[in-house]
Amino acid sequence: MTGWTANDLEPPIAGTVLNGSVGVDLTSATTVVAHIKRSDDTTISRAVTPGDQTTAPGSWTLPLVTGDLPSSGAYAIEVQVTWPGTRPQTFGPTSFPVGREIA
Repeated sequence: MTGWTANDLEPPIAGTVLNGSVGVDLTSATTVVAHIKRSDDTTISRAVTPGDQTTAPGSWTLPLVTGDLPSSGAYAIEVQVTWPGTRPQTFGPTSFPVGREIA
């Protein structure tokens, strides 16, 4: 993952959901949602955009919006995929740091 500073809106958070070392094809998923636990222990949840599942199975992107990374500290993200029949599967969590603004 790339590094972020508090209040950054770029780059988007992106990743790949894997089964072992193989990307999971998200084509048949009914929803793909990221849950981000912020450094203040609050959680936000928002749909992610799956990438091209033909060339990069399991890839996803979450564009950042104002308020997603409000402070520095340790953050965690997990991606929950819901398959047909409302069958959830969770990938993660993965931790990432958000740095402090100096200006």
